[in-house]
Amino acid sequence: MFDADSFLNSAVTGSNSTKVVPCPMGEFPGVIDKIAARQWQSGDGTKTGVALDVTWAIEDDEAKATTGRDVVTARQGIMLDLTPDGAIDMGEGKNVALGRLRAATGLNDPSVEFSFNQLPGRMAKVKVGHRPDKNDPEIVYAQVDAVTSLG
Repeated sequence: MFDADSFLNSAVTGSNSTKVVPCPMGEFPGVIDKIAARQWQSGDGTKTGVALDVTWAIEDDEAKATTGRDVVTARQGIMLDLTPDGAIDMGEGKNVALGRLRAATGLNDPSVEFSFNQLPGRMAKVKVGHRPDKNDPEIVYAQVDAVTSLG
């Protein structure tokens, strides 16, 4: 059983790391670990929308060795086009990034209903890039720039 007082009174020697080693850039097999929808607003408050955040677990031993982690993740953010009533816009040229994600994971069949909750556990090849933190350029985040099918 966890003893919070004992834990908080424990001592360590050494210093902690101050930077996360991101997933290296490249193409890797990945599995969707989790998804989340979030509302966003532009800095000046004139625009709002909904984004889909997809967290990918990278399935590559070299990436795990490079980062020193058993679980390596990279995030994909997809801005969604919505209809005036708040539904996903299925019009031509709309939600292309979502369409590519669905195609890469085998979920873009027009004759089969789709739900975002079908995405976790699906695999694809992900192209990982790096994005510097806007407040601290020494901090770099791994982001998914593109997805394609594994086959």
